Amino acid sequence: MKKLTFRKQIILLIIVVISCSFFATTFLTTIHVVNSETNVIKENINSTANIVKSSKVVKNTLKQHNYFPTKNNPIEKYTNQLRTSEKVDFIVVLNNKLIRYSHPDKNCIGKKFSNLSDAAKSLHGKSHFSKEYGILGYGYRIFKPIYNSKHKQIGIVCVGLTEKNIHKLIFRSLMPILFGSLLGLLFGIVLAIILSRKLHKSLLNMEPEEISTKLTELSLITNNINEGLIAINTKNKIIAINNFAYSIFPNIQENTLIDDKLYNLFFKQTVEDKDPIQDRNVIIDSNELMFSTNKLISDNKLKGYITLFADQSKINDL
Repeated sequence: MKKLTFRKQIILLIIVVISCSFFATTFLTTIHVVNSETNVIKENINSTANIVKSSKVVKNTLKQHNYFPTKNNPIEKYTNQLRTSEKVDFIVVLNNKLIRYSHPDKNCIGKKFSNLSDAAKSLHGKSHFSKEYGILGYGYRIFKPIYNSKHKQIGIVCVGLTEKNIHKLIFRSLMPILFGSLLGLLFGIVLAIILSRKLHKSLLNMEPEEISTKLTELSLITNNINEGLIAINTKNKIIAINNFAYSIFPNIQENTLIDDKLYNLFFKQTVEDKDPIQDRNVIIDSNELMFSTNKLISDNKLKGYITLFADQSKINDL
């Protein structure tokens, strides 16, 4: 299998990190939105049920013991309008025998409630929420008792939403969040591509393995030549030194400031006069050396100075 390039690895890594963050955030946000929407739905159907149970039209119709509900009875007309205005899927009013006085499907009016055991829980003055299958499908609903003026129970009201519409409400609430997260993901991918390009450019358009190989090769070359090499940056810190230079000057170290004596000897003239030094002889610590010093320039910017020196006695022997 072909190994991914450094640039592709960077892009892939950033995309994985952003994607993990995106999915984690979306998951937690979805849970929060679902819980929030569920509470809103509860409050909505609860307030609608309170309106129905307090309605004079509903109470007056339920008080008529011998009245048999028709498809166009007063309760049906009233709840049909209320169902539209309150944006609920169904409002079902029952008498104490659990006979329907209202329903979105008018053919169900005058018939008993589909889930008698669920509705019967509110026959003794208790309200309750439930999630059950009904004629309209799986839904979330509340049952509340209806009382007359003497606080005697005369019926029950059931208000709810179908699962299909609940999912629509939740999805509608999630859409802006999902859209924003998706934009964030796309923006992250674009930034990953831009960042990978800049990193690749900063590495001279080479792979890390190529850089490692070239540095190893460069080290082998510089340490196996018969000349000493010392390079400093513009702050006089040693940035490169080879083995031959170490053998002549064992006390100097890379990444430290160069000794004043060596600076004055090898670099001072070039730094101050801006002119290179070619093949100059010098005696230091009983060593007769011939050295050359020049500037290090990259992208038309001064980066430092380099000196190369050889043992003059060996040159004379040659």
